[in-house]
Amino acid sequence: PTEAFSLQDAVDLCVAGDILEISPGVYSENFIIRCNLTVCTNAHDKGGEAVVVSRHDTSLLIEDCEVTMRGITLVVEEGSLTHHALEVDKGILHLDTCDISGGLYGLFACNSSRISAKRCKFHSCYSFGVTLLNSTGH
Repeated sequence: PTEAFSLQDAVDLCVAGDILEISPGVYSENFIIRCNLTVCTNAHDKGGEAVVVSRHDTSLLIEDCEVTMRGITLVVEEGSLTHHALEVDKGILHLDTCDISGGLYGLFACNSSRISAKRCKFHSCYSFGVTLLNSTGH
Protein backbone atom coordinates (compact mmCIF):
# COMPACT_ATOMS: atom_id res chain seq x y z
CA PRO A 1 0.00 0.00 0.00
CA THR A 2 1.14 3.51 -0.80
CA GLU A 3 -0.09 6.64 0.91
CA ALA A 4 -0.71 9.79 -1.14
CA PHE A 5 -1.32 13.43 -0.27
CA SER A 6 -4.50 13.71 -2.36
CA LEU A 7 -6.95 11.47 -4.17
CA GLN A 8 -5.58 12.68 -7.51
CA ASP A 9 -2.05 11.76 -6.40
CA ALA A 10 -3.32 8.29 -5.45
CA VAL A 11 -5.07 7.85 -8.81
CA ASP A 12 -1.96 9.01 -10.67
CA LEU A 13 0.10 6.28 -8.93
CA CYS A 14 -2.30 3.56 -10.12
CA VAL A 15 -2.00 1.39 -13.21
CA ALA A 16 -4.86 -0.32 -15.03
CA GLY A 17 -6.43 -3.03 -12.90
CA ASP A 18 -5.38 -1.59 -9.52
CA ILE A 19 -7.68 -1.30 -6.52
CA LEU A 20 -7.66 2.13 -4.89
CA GLU A 21 -8.79 1.85 -1.27
CA ILE A 22 -9.80 5.16 0.28
CA SER A 23 -9.64 5.46 4.07
CA PRO A 24 -12.72 6.82 5.85
CA GLY A 25 -12.83 10.58 6.04
CA VAL A 26 -13.99 13.69 4.24
CA TYR A 27 -11.89 14.69 1.23
CA SER A 28 -12.46 18.26 0.02
CA GLU A 29 -11.21 17.94 -3.54
CA ASN A 30 -12.07 16.72 -7.00
CA PHE A 31 -10.24 14.16 -9.13
CA ILE A 32 -10.10 12.57 -12.58
CA ILE A 33 -9.73 8.87 -13.44
CA ARG A 34 -8.37 7.89 -16.86
CA CYS A 35 -7.39 4.23 -16.32
CA ASN A 36 -9.31 1.06 -15.42
CA LEU A 37 -9.63 0.97 -11.60
CA THR A 38 -11.68 -0.24 -8.69
CA VAL A 39 -12.29 2.51 -6.12
CA CYS A 40 -13.65 1.50 -2.72
CA THR A 41 -13.54 2.29 0.96
CA ASN A 42 -10.75 0.64 2.88
CA ALA A 43 -12.15 -2.73 3.99
CA HIS A 44 -9.94 -2.72 7.10
CA ASP A 45 -11.43 0.53 8.46
CA LYS A 46 -14.80 -0.55 9.83
CA GLY A 47 -17.66 1.89 10.28
CA GLY A 48 -16.32 4.93 8.44
CA GLU A 49 -17.36 6.55 5.20
CA ALA A 50 -15.17 7.92 2.42
CA VAL A 51 -16.80 11.19 1.37
CA VAL A 52 -15.49 13.33 -1.50
CA VAL A 53 -16.83 16.88 -1.39
CA SER A 54 -16.25 19.39 -4.16
CA ARG A 55 -17.22 23.02 -4.17
CA HIS A 56 -18.21 24.49 -7.54
CA ASP A 57 -16.64 21.70 -9.61
CA THR A 58 -17.38 18.10 -10.62
CA SER A 59 -16.28 15.83 -7.75
CA LEU A 60 -15.19 12.92 -9.98
CA LEU A 61 -14.67 12.81 -13.74
CA ILE A 62 -14.16 9.40 -15.39
CA GLU A 63 -12.80 9.56 -18.95
CA ASP A 64 -12.36 6.78 -21.50
CA CYS A 65 -11.88 3.90 -19.03
CA GLU A 66 -13.74 1.30 -16.92
CA VAL A 67 -14.22 2.01 -13.21
CA THR A 68 -15.92 0.07 -10.41
CA MET A 69 -16.88 2.08 -7.31
CA ARG A 70 -18.09 0.60 -4.02
CA GLY A 71 -19.16 2.38 -0.86
CA ILE A 72 -18.11 5.90 -1.89
CA THR A 73 -20.04 9.13 -1.27
CA LEU A 74 -19.64 11.95 -3.82
CA VAL A 75 -21.03 15.43 -3.12
CA VAL A 76 -21.07 18.78 -4.88
CA GLU A 77 -21.79 21.41 -2.27
CA GLU A 78 -24.84 23.59 -2.70
CA GLY A 79 -24.63 26.47 -5.12
CA SER A 80 -23.18 24.62 -8.11
CA LEU A 81 -25.59 24.74 -11.04
CA THR A 82 -23.07 23.79 -13.73
CA HIS A 83 -21.24 20.76 -12.35
CA HIS A 84 -22.12 17.22 -11.30
CA ALA A 85 -21.11 14.99 -8.42
CA LEU A 86 -20.03 12.35 -10.98
CA GLU A 87 -19.41 12.67 -14.72
CA VAL A 88 -18.56 9.83 -17.11
CA ASP A 89 -17.28 10.62 -20.62
CA LYS A 90 -16.75 7.63 -22.98
CA GLY A 91 -16.44 5.33 -19.99
CA ILE A 92 -17.90 2.28 -18.30
CA LEU A 93 -18.94 2.69 -14.67
CA HIS A 94 -20.16 0.05 -12.20
CA LEU A 95 -21.56 1.58 -9.00
CA ASP A 96 -22.41 -0.42 -5.88
CA THR A 97 -23.67 1.07 -2.61
CA CYS A 98 -22.68 4.65 -3.47
CA ASP A 99 -24.33 7.90 -2.41
CA ILE A 100 -24.26 10.63 -5.09
CA SER A 101 -25.65 14.11 -4.37
CA GLY A 102 -25.67 17.72 -5.42
CA GLY A 103 -24.84 19.57 -8.59
CA LEU A 104 -26.99 20.01 -11.67
CA TYR A 105 -27.13 16.21 -12.12
CA GLY A 106 -25.86 13.71 -9.57
CA LEU A 107 -24.53 11.50 -12.37
CA PHE A 108 -24.02 12.81 -15.91
CA ALA A 109 -22.92 10.26 -18.54
CA CYS A 110 -22.18 11.15 -22.17
CA ASN A 111 -20.51 9.96 -25.39
CA SER A 112 -21.55 6.29 -25.38
CA SER A 113 -20.84 5.69 -21.70
CA ARG A 114 -22.31 2.60 -20.04
CA ILE A 115 -23.52 2.78 -16.46
CA SER A 116 -24.70 0.10 -14.03
CA ALA A 117 -25.82 0.92 -10.49
CA LYS A 118 -26.87 -1.30 -7.57
CA ARG A 119 -28.01 -0.15 -4.12
CA CYS A 120 -27.12 3.51 -4.87
CA LYS A 121 -28.79 6.79 -3.91
CA PHE A 122 -28.93 9.81 -6.23
CA HIS A 123 -30.42 12.85 -4.51
CA SER A 124 -30.42 16.59 -3.73
CA CYS A 125 -29.66 17.57 -7.34
CA TYR A 126 -30.94 20.73 -9.01
CA SER A 127 -32.25 18.87 -12.06
CA PHE A 128 -32.15 15.05 -12.30
CA GLY A 129 -30.33 12.47 -10.23
CA VAL A 130 -29.11 10.63 -13.35
CA THR A 131 -28.80 11.96 -16.91
CA LEU A 132 -27.63 9.75 -19.79
CA LEU A 133 -26.77 11.65 -22.98
CA ASN A 134 -26.06 9.20 -25.84
CA SER A 135 -25.30 6.62 -23.14
CA THR A 136 -26.94 3.55 -21.58
CA GLY A 137 -27.67 2.41 -18.07
CA HIS A 138 -29.11 -0.41 -16.01
